[in-house]
Amino acid sequence: MAKLKRTTITNMTSVSEVEARQACNIDFLKYNVDNKSEDTYQAVQLPNEITIKVLSYLDTIEVLRMATVCKSWKDLIHTTPSVWRNIHLQLSCNRKSSHNKRTFLCAQQFGMHFRKLSVSCSHDHQTAICKFMAIDFRKLLLSLHQTSLTSIKITDLQLRGALLSTVKSITEILTRILSRSDRIQCFKMSSAQFRVEEGINVLDTVFSESRGTLETLYVDTFFRESLLGYPRREQDKLTNGILSLTRLTKLGIDYLHLTDGFLTALSRSHAGQLKRLTIVAKYLMDDGPRIFNYGTKLATNSWLTLAGSCPELKVVFVTDGYTLARLNSCMEILDRVMPIYKIKLMLDFGYHDDLNSSRFTNLLNEITANFRNSLVKLELEHWHPTGQIDAAFLDLVRKCQLLTHIKATAYFSDPETERIALELVHARRRQQEMRESQEMPNKRAKLTPADGPGSDPA
Repeated sequence: MAKLKRTTITNMTSVSEVEARQACNIDFLKYNVDNKSEDTYQAVQLPNEITIKVLSYLDTIEVLRMATVCKSWKDLIHTTPSVWRNIHLQLSCNRKSSHNKRTFLCAQQFGMHFRKLSVSCSHDHQTAICKFMAIDFRKLLLSLHQTSLTSIKITDLQLRGALLSTVKSITEILTRILSRSDRIQCFKMSSAQFRVEEGINVLDTVFSESRGTLETLYVDTFFRESLLGYPRREQDKLTNGILSLTRLTKLGIDYLHLTDGFLTALSRSHAGQLKRLTIVAKYLMDDGPRIFNYGTKLATNSWLTLAGSCPELKVVFVTDGYTLARLNSCMEILDRVMPIYKIKLMLDFGYHDDLNSSRFTNLLNEITANFRNSLVKLELEHWHPTGQIDAAFLDLVRKCQLLTHIKATAYFSDPETERIALELVHARRRQQEMRESQEMPNKRAKLTPADGPGSDPA
């Protein structure tokens, strides 16, 4: 059996990035025509603006390495705040590595220039949960001084196994940083798993300090437990805080935190404004009555109201096999009127024997039947070595005419399945690019007045 390797159809590269890459390909050693020897070269000095542009496409560690090339680059890197405005820091799970120490020193030395900060862990969370992330994240926060951030993105913080004292310390430091940064535009902390008490304190600070500036909020799997088991006021703090944001355009939230009342209120408070709604349905087995009782399913009218008030809304749905194994149909969570833009399915059949290949085939058929006119991106992981999913997968790719992005890791019984799917997606992608290139001159022509000053009358 053939295995479909991870395949991604990405967007077109931006012009600025192409220019920067071309700058990277410049021959930095120019032949010295005054010297008769063909082995003698002379270095070319690039303008600082081009050097800084090239450095903007490197990660933090690579920028620090560039600072060791020569004294002029070191001075330029250490004295240019714009180099450090958009920073991604990666923490290592290897406690013997010196990588994290260099990361802490970098934050301590250049943290004052940080504006957009993203932090992730190099640990493979598909096999185990990193138990050191919380400790090192606390050290990283302590290394930041006088930071005024506009964007915070933390991936896979995983505080479930952390000590209570560590979690409280993270909450206090993070709250202090958020209070100091009065212009937060993006707050994304997925899979944090705060306890409800600490998590609510962090979100209260976000809502109170950045009510008029926050545009992107992702708090899926933010709490360790569902708020359904807590007093109603805890759920209201979250929903009322989200509704109070005046510039919100992108929202990521757990499925369990959605109610008909919240969707209706969201359609009123953010009419014509909300463009992206990411719904994460993971680890829902502890809240069985909320999910599997058909009387509590979100009403179709709620989704129709939200989609009608936000015509540009795109819904992203993310779930795993642990949740789907408890469902007879994915339509117990989804609704056919939802404007589904992307679906991400993580199905590890090695741990969920009751979710067999036939049920996964039915899942693909349901997606094809209900979202064939809206689905643009599909991301799935299917690790069942004996699954017969080829026909259902190809049927989905053929019938979903807007599907132009696929990222899949799966077993197929026929090695031709991968080739056929890729050819279909590539052909559809080329047709889309041709249509966009043909529409662009027409749009420019409409912007040009037919009769202007000095033009001949018709």
